[in-house]
Amino acid sequence: MTNPVVIASEYHHKHTVMINLRFLAILVMAFVTSSCGSALADKSTPVTTPPIVDSLPVLTLTATPLSGNTPLSVIFVATCSACVAYTWSFGDNDIGTGPDQNHVYQSAGTYYPVVAATDKYGHAATGTAVITVSSPVDPATAIDVYCPAGLPIWGTFDGPALLPYECMNTNPANTPATDGVVNVSTMGEFTAALAAAACGQQITLQAGNVFSGHFTIPALPGCAAGNNYLWIVSSALASLPAYGGQTSPCYSGVTSLPGRPAFNCPSIPGTYTAQIITPDTGTPLVFTAGTSGVRIMGIEITRASGTGHVGALVNIANLGVDHIIFDRVWCHGDENQDETTSCFSSSADSYIAAIDSYMNDFYCISAIGACVEGRPIQGGSNQLNNTTETVLKVVNNFLEGAGQSSIELGGGASNTTPADIEVRLNTMFKPLQWNPSDPSYNGGISGHAIITKNAFELKNAQRLLFEGNQIINDWGGFTQDGAAILLTPKSQDIGGASVCPTCFVSNITIRYSTLNTVGVIGEFEAIKGDAGGLSSGGTGWSIHDLVADNLQYPTCYKCGKGEIAVSESPDVSGSQTLSHITVNHVTGVLASTAPNSGHALGLSGALISTGNNLASMVFTNNLFITGIGTQNLIGGGVTANCAYKQTSGANMITACFSPSTFGGNCFVHNGSVVWPGTNVTSVASYSAVFMNYNNGNGGNYMVAAGPCKGAGLDGLDPGANISEVAFVVAGNLPSGP
Repeated sequence: MTNPVVIASEYHHKHTVMINLRFLAILVMAFVTSSCGSALADKSTPVTTPPIVDSLPVLTLTATPLSGNTPLSVIFVATCSACVAYTWSFGDNDIGTGPDQNHVYQSAGTYYPVVAATDKYGHAATGTAVITVSSPVDPATAIDVYCPAGLPIWGTFDGPALLPYECMNTNPANTPATDGVVNVSTMGEFTAALAAAACGQQITLQAGNVFSGHFTIPALPGCAAGNNYLWIVSSALASLPAYGGQTSPCYSGVTSLPGRPAFNCPSIPGTYTAQIITPDTGTPLVFTAGTSGVRIMGIEITRASGTGHVGALVNIANLGVDHIIFDRVWCHGDENQDETTSCFSSSADSYIAAIDSYMNDFYCISAIGACVEGRPIQGGSNQLNNTTETVLKVVNNFLEGAGQSSIELGGGASNTTPADIEVRLNTMFKPLQWNPSDPSYNGGISGHAIITKNAFELKNAQRLLFEGNQIINDWGGFTQDGAAILLTPKSQDIGGASVCPTCFVSNITIRYSTLNTVGVIGEFEAIKGDAGGLSSGGTGWSIHDLVADNLQYPTCYKCGKGEIAVSESPDVSGSQTLSHITVNHVTGVLASTAPNSGHALGLSGALISTGNNLASMVFTNNLFITGIGTQNLIGGGVTANCAYKQTSGANMITACFSPSTFGGNCFVHNGSVVWPGTNVTSVASYSAVFMNYNNGNGGNYMVAAGPCKGAGLDGLDPGANISEVAFVVAGNLPSGP
């Protein structure tokens, strides 16, 4: 979104500058010029008018921040080397004098603070900023912002991607349990209560108590249809964060975990959850096929240490359950000892939600372990029926896993492709003590590293919205390059056989999110499985407004040296190909210690002459650093690869993308690379392009005045809309389409 900033001189015409005004800083510059001359006079006549001056003063106005929630404290600074007076007007009847002002806006609205400055010759100029003040985001509203009344309001398309068709409102008020409370304090009481459970009951577990065993939720097929759910809830739920507020281990009496961000903790320390724990390798909480309408709130779900590998902590996979909600749950594996694969798998299930929860310590151990992929949530492996599972909602959680930090959909045999998936406002995290190159590395488990791969991975999914998420810490190893986002339709191989030729990844929207301390922004590919099988390909991917910084950080273990990869196996055909992929307004920022010799775009694929090439590709308005431009991802002598023997840049892109749109990008440290279309390649450093590079970690990545300013094909700055990303990550709806 843009707004005018008007700078005026009393003596001359107005200058109007269009800049983005919804982030942390603004630079407004007024150049005060004068056409005034001095009166003719002899030597004895005193000069009574301002003289002509060769060097006129410059007025600079900064305002920080430009937007935020009430009450908003904004610092204004005006500088002018030759000015003698400043007068401020804030648009709410307050005025001030002097070069610096700290003004607090108590009410929501749009304000136009003005500074007027006079130089020593009496010339004046004014500068106007625009400050947007909002009411604080209601956390409960943010959870259901796209589904306020049970019907989706996110629209139909984002670029080439269809948005989800269905949604799920998860407010407790809309999933009531109205038929009585059953209080339990012991394992036996809990087992008995579950055996007699009925729709509308609230089974309340005594907070602070441990329920050790294997517990089965009976077949309750009609609870959701009757809008009278079964609740399994802690007796101290009222002491947990309200709906829309993320829980943490602190509410279970654990005040910190090594290498994790500081917890949200209660004002009065205590244990406000009840613990369900398996004493062995069995699953602690198991659903029965056909169950519909269960809400689990304020419960810690975990496993005992020293018992070996545990798969899912909650078993709902391939049972055909629906309307299951995990709300303010701490679901976790074992810290530095035993493998735990996942919290749950949603395969073959519909209307499944994880909200406001904390999930951590899901990992597999190299060489000596029993599993290879640890992640909090898994799905996309329907082996129950041929009915497409719909609606998976994962909103406002802390998600930590080694194989994938958050979610993996696909990776096994499946009869269907899950649809209508909402992944928003999550923190996706790996602790650096799992990274063999980091000084905090703990040495692994019995000397064996934890198997780490990606942060977010799709092998079988359709109609998915990924928005407002924060991915923090990722690295390579185990055949991976440290990609934060991996979209790879794949027919996984089991026992040497290709098991999912019908798997595909389509209509995926990845937008308004941040990536920090990762190796590669994204790998978007369609490749063969180990058994040689191909999937049904991918189409309709819209990737835009991502801010990725501290890329290829100093301790990034076995990370790739590129930023974006778009590739497919050269021998794909028909529906197995990739098409209609848009990468638009993405900002990639390398750490200051990273080499500038990497590629902005990695490529491989079928020859255009085959008709199976990468088609309808859009790569526009991005901001990347690159020393070598593009790179052949396969390399070697694969003559059927479109990138074979193609020089970097325009030649390789033209040989691999058809049709395509390419332009409006800003390439920093471009070297001699020639690109197709119109791009800015004359920028030598990040410092010359950003408001504040800050060594590539936590800077202000708004585009500063210079050759890249406004150079996008759409007239906007290349790279992400920085202020809009921050606005959406905070829980707001995007301002535009």
